[in-house]
Amino acid sequence: MLQLINKSVFRIVAPWAIAYLILYIPFFEDGGTNPNSRFAAMRAMSMDGVLYIDNYLEWTKDWSLAENCHYYSNKAPGPAILAFPVFWLIDKVKDLVDPAFRNDYCFPHTIGYEHKIGIPLLFQILPFVLLTFLSASFLERRGASKEAVLWSTIAILFANTASLFMPTWFGHGLTACLVLGLFFTLNAERLILSGLLFGFALLSEYSVALMLPPIALFWYMRDELRWRSIGLFIVGGILPGIIWIWYHKTVFGGVFQLPNAFQNPEFVAGETGLSGQFLGYLDLKITLNLLLGSERGILFTQPWVLVFFIGMVQRFEKKPIPLRPSYYLILTTFILLLIMNSSFIGWHGGLTPGPRYLAFVMPLFAIMTALCYDKFSIMVKIMLWLTVLVGVVLCGIVYNATILVYENRVLWEWLGNFLFLRYREERIAMFTLTMLIASTVSWQLLKKNYFR
Repeated sequence: MLQLINKSVFRIVAPWAIAYLILYIPFFEDGGTNPNSRFAAMRAMSMDGVLYIDNYLEWTKDWSLAENCHYYSNKAPGPAILAFPVFWLIDKVKDLVDPAFRNDYCFPHTIGYEHKIGIPLLFQILPFVLLTFLSASFLERRGASKEAVLWSTIAILFANTASLFMPTWFGHGLTACLVLGLFFTLNAERLILSGLLFGFALLSEYSVALMLPPIALFWYMRDELRWRSIGLFIVGGILPGIIWIWYHKTVFGGVFQLPNAFQNPEFVAGETGLSGQFLGYLDLKITLNLLLGSERGILFTQPWVLVFFIGMVQRFEKKPIPLRPSYYLILTTFILLLIMNSSFIGWHGGLTPGPRYLAFVMPLFAIMTALCYDKFSIMVKIMLWLTVLVGVVLCGIVYNATILVYENRVLWEWLGNFLFLRYREERIAMFTLTMLIASTVSWQLLKKNYFR
């Protein structure tokens, strides 16, 4: 895999990868009840040898009460299962070397910094950085300019909702990494590996199931929808499929019984739709909020996505950009996720800095935008750079303030108040560092004489 990263790609991506890691190091946001639900499941497996979280229920409100009268995490099990070996190892080491690991009643204390930082670092941050290098190599092999590669690097690392979730164990960061890997393996026709990555992505976020029609469309566009392709894809999905069957059958009593059907009544909004969660129809007001709203909207979190559509419309009036199979895969996934989210009662995602249920497709959107970048007009290119800087600033604020943005609040106002009113020197200093990173973008543009 590493041999795919040549020197020119390394020189473009490496400074930004280092800047991203520097920005991540001082960040500490445990994420609250959502990640704690998964940490509770891992602690139950680690210390009690069970899947239910009865002994750790005070950690989280995100639970499901199954018919066997035990409480379980109400999240998709993938992140907890994949990270469990590392979590178990941290637990065992701390139990051996840390006298304060257990309380007076010999119960282990709540999870610490090692769990909350170490696991996202190993399973999200480092893989995400590596995948950014692979994205740049993918773009270069398809003829993208260095300018387009640089833009995509910044957009992937700093300027989308998935990147904001990387330091916390919400699961969206892990899913984004798995989906990025799935994209590359599909293009490389590594179908067994594609099936494996898709399976674990589905175990990590149930909405990944919406990618099945786009994947079929991708194969159809490439004239590769053959029984052999489908068979190899299924073979790759056998292991995560077995885990899916075992977990859902054991915990909730059925292969297709999802945690939502048993979750805390506090999060059930009504009797409509699936488990009281879905409206049963597409709400255009929610769609507008997701696209343009100041609470979670793409316009206020990653506006370069909307600039992409502006560029495509402008090109359509002249000479349309030919749509590759990869474009259909990404666009169809985005549209299906938008439709799903627009019919979801909890569309805002609770405490989140952006449209979290669209998050895993956003790095792919950056790749697609970079593939089209060189065909856009100079004006569209300038708009792409200006709007990607919005994402960089947002990333700096979130990483130095909080990822937990309450619903029904103006996102930028909430984060600004949190950063400058609640924190002082150390956080503001890191925010200043982030602004220096953003300034470096402008300097590179001038130095390289881009937009010529």
